[in-house]
Amino acid sequence: MEAKLASKNFLNKTKNINIRIPEFDMLMLKRKSAELNIPYQTILSSLIHQYVTEKLKPTL
Repeated sequence: MEAKLASKNFLNKTKNINIRIPEFDMLMLKRKSAELNIPYQTILSSLIHQYVTEKLKPTL
């Protein structure tokens, strides 16, 4: 039971990050987040999670 709780706590921890992105991309991200009424940070977090869990394949 303790291992399960420790695992859940680990997965729910968050980490602050700083990134640099083009100003236009940030403007468009904020615009889309306003349309969806979702904070842009939540959108970025979701995109990162989808990428690391291989649910999103970026085109570079």
